Amino acid sequence: MSWEVYIDGELVDATPDKIVDELDGIRYAYVILPNTDENRELIQSDRTVEIKYDGTSLFKGTLTGAKYERGSLKAIIYDSVYYNSSGKIHTGEYLNTPANTVLSAIAADAGITAGECPTDPISVKFNDTDCWVAAKYLAYALNKDFWTSDGTFNIGDRGTDRGDITVTVIGSRTIDRARRY
Repeated sequence: MSWEVYIDGELVDATPDKIVDELDGIRYAYVILPNTDENRELIQSDRTVEIKYDGTSLFKGTLTGAKYERGSLKAIIYDSVYYNSSGKIHTGEYLNTPANTVLSAIAADAGITAGECPTDPISVKFNDTDCWVAAKYLAYALNKDFWTSDGTFNIGDRGTDRGDITVTVIGSRTIDRARRY
């Protein structure tokens, strides 16, 4: 059994450190790279990263930087849905509109795919709102969980039928009042 890290489709000398899948939060991972001139150059621009265990893909995302340490670089990789939607803006007013229609409009502005979402009618107004924040707020207003998978933003009840637990992921729920909207 072995770990593999691919950057832009190429197998690299890297070791996964941690994969974090927060419920109602951001998915991200850390990988450790040797602190070489080549790797310092590599982390200077956005790169596509895939982490596999025993040939099974566990995480895909975008390398966004690293913490420089004496002999290594601790690279951080964010889920592509978060990375692509954060920083993009959505504006819209919705009166008794199905929630999945609202999510689709947010996703279109973010350049991502809207996944599972309830059809409950909702009234909400977004004025120049960050797309990630707007989608999270929609889940909060519906009193539902949200998660990302395969490039989609999903809203619903995330239970045991929402994917397999891998050797690297243990489910938990955190309440953080600073992240409430």
